[in-house]
Amino acid sequence: MESAKVLFGLLLVVCIGFLRGANGQLHGDLRSCPANDVKCNNTDVCIVPSVRCDGRNDCGDWEDERDCPTPPPESGCGSPSVQRGMSDIIHSTNFPYDNYTDQATCKWDIFVPTGYHVKVEFLPIFDIEDDVTGQCRRDAVYIYDTDLNHLVGQYCGSNIPPPMGLSSNHAMVTFKSDYSHTGKGFGLHWFAVVPTATTPSPTLSTVPPTPASTCNGVIRLDGKSGLIASPGYSLTTSAHYPPSANCGWQIIGPPASKIVLHFEDFMLENSPNCSMDSLSIYDGFDETASLLGTLCGKYRPGDVVSSDRQLFIRFFSDGGVEGRGFHITWTTTSTLTTSAAVTHTTPVPGEGCDGHPRLLTSSSGVVTSPGYDGTSSYLGLQACQWLITVPQGEVIDIKFTDFEMEWARDCDYDFVAIYDDDFSKAKEMLCGQRLPLDFTSTSHTVLVKFTSDAEVGGVGFNLTYTSHPPRRACTSAEYTCKNGRCIPYDLVCNGLWNCFDGDDELICPNNPQCGRPVIQPHLDSHRVVGGREGVEGSWPWQVSVRLSGKHLCGGTLIDPYWVLCAAHCFQSNWRTTEWSVMVGQQELMTSSPHQQLLNVSKIITRHDYDDVTSANDVALIKLAQPTKVGRYVNVACLAPVTLPPGEVCYITGFGETLSTCCAGKLKQAAVPLISTNKCNLPDWYDGQVLDTMVCAGYENGGSDACGGDSGGPLACEIGGHWVVYGITSWGISCAGAKNPGVYIQVANYLKWIQETIAKHS
Repeated sequence: MESAKVLFGLLLVVCIGFLRGANGQLHGDLRSCPANDVKCNNTDVCIVPSVRCDGRNDCGDWEDERDCPTPPPESGCGSPSVQRGMSDIIHSTNFPYDNYTDQATCKWDIFVPTGYHVKVEFLPIFDIEDDVTGQCRRDAVYIYDTDLNHLVGQYCGSNIPPPMGLSSNHAMVTFKSDYSHTGKGFGLHWFAVVPTATTPSPTLSTVPPTPASTCNGVIRLDGKSGLIASPGYSLTTSAHYPPSANCGWQIIGPPASKIVLHFEDFMLENSPNCSMDSLSIYDGFDETASLLGTLCGKYRPGDVVSSDRQLFIRFFSDGGVEGRGFHITWTTTSTLTTSAAVTHTTPVPGEGCDGHPRLLTSSSGVVTSPGYDGTSSYLGLQACQWLITVPQGEVIDIKFTDFEMEWARDCDYDFVAIYDDDFSKAKEMLCGQRLPLDFTSTSHTVLVKFTSDAEVGGVGFNLTYTSHPPRRACTSAEYTCKNGRCIPYDLVCNGLWNCFDGDDELICPNNPQCGRPVIQPHLDSHRVVGGREGVEGSWPWQVSVRLSGKHLCGGTLIDPYWVLCAAHCFQSNWRTTEWSVMVGQQELMTSSPHQQLLNVSKIITRHDYDDVTSANDVALIKLAQPTKVGRYVNVACLAPVTLPPGEVCYITGFGETLSTCCAGKLKQAAVPLISTNKCNLPDWYDGQVLDTMVCAGYENGGSDACGGDSGGPLACEIGGHWVVYGITSWGISCAGAKNPGVYIQVANYLKWIQETIAKHS
């Protein structure tokens, strides 16, 4: 089926090329886009012609901004003069941390889609020079309702103007300042709202309310509850919904009620922007109402709640791949009394996601994506904003406890953006499954934005924030204690508690018990391809890192609670609940009385890990329970040492052997270190090995780490202790000539390892 889809895609490209003119312009497609709209060639998104060359990524791949004659005009306050879309923020220069400039002239033309009206709402910081007349003749912000061609109001002083709903889809905002006396300025959130005017109704066919799974036009469902299913839906058989389906359901509840949709099952073909198969939910009578979300993929969405007694659902499928479909139960709840039946639901949109930024002024709190429960996926087409403001002189710490979103290299689709000192440029753009690092602001105000496109991409996020007076950042020559105190790094591991709780003595090279196996390994010249089976218990720090119960990577036990591993092991899945660690094991397929299976509580990687160059390919795994150290389980040493080329070390792991020996068993191989200069020769790795890496192996091949060994140790014996010298990272082939294994040199990351373990212990 996949090959058929690829062929279909190639045919589609040929057709698109036919429709695209010689100048590469977007093409119209009356079959799938509203009248007068045009379709983007690569993403199938429908846009109005006026948004071409407006400086915004309306197509999703910047196609509408290519071959433009001139860049869009600038407002005079640092943002584009033309503002288009459903929601955004504009503001005076330097807002909210410094005063705006003298003699400023800024202008914004705001356009929302046809069928919507503009509404504006000022942010809670408003500080513009006043004058004694009260008529704002010096500095002022002006709001114009373009459809009525008149000035709605001009505002100055410190009183926040009220929200304003305008009468068309076009508004104009200007800001002017004179030559003296400035203030913090203003921030203004503009957004699209559905006007109250009524619209023509579609032709309806009325059928019994349960079950509703056919596709004869629009099905009207009345009452207090019912079921909706995709055509042919069955949970017990392999039946799929048909291709080219076009189904509509209009739900009308009793007066003074809201409609609650609960997804019992959901599986539609996944695609960018849900352009193949999709389920769209509208907050009203028909498809002219506000779109609550467009869904596809395998994630079961959370509950959806209407704002009134009407809800419209539209299901489309293309001519290709089909899924199992969906099964929805719908109920109604009275708006006159609070019903316990829906206390588990979160209205969509919720606070901060209804076109109004949510203001948070407490010293600590929690922010989550709409409907977050840790298991269900968030809805598409969300635009949420939270403005965290604490007393001046304090800063804000943000810590994520859960994070899962659709991934893109530049976070173009779904993302969390964090703004600090400049609301026009995000300090952090976050997406994917990787738990973000903690963030500390430089000021007392932080803006958090959450945006999702039409395709559902994960369970969302959960973050906590706290405020405190600013602390001095430690220098590179200092060690950061768990409580934030800075001490000279040369005091770490000196046997004294220089940090308040002694976390500077947690991970130390001078640990007398580390790297000393009770059962000694057999060290010989056997050249873990071309190696030999290790003696059981002789490498007691070797662990098996498992995803969904299956071995995926190796790792090194460096503390009863901590395992050292490689960041690339977790690129496909960052959810700790699906990972586990096995220690004390000799053979993957055979249980041992010495083995211990441990759950994972945290996965921490270097924030600067690069999956292209493998730079900083380091990860730490915190175990939910401590390992029981003994004869068959022990920790390896860490040490800030650099060894010369030719020094023989050992690699261990459960990985691929290319049929040389002992599949699925713990293996060892002796490998000499190779200089980085030699490893970077043109016929070797041609400059790909970084200074923070080390090569180990043989010029003619024969011994190497291989698939399944990633993340495991390159261990060297120094002074009677085995030290983790490297982390297995990458290579071109297993045991190939002039393609030795490449390892992350642990000594370069010792301080990061120590500080990270201290912070999370």
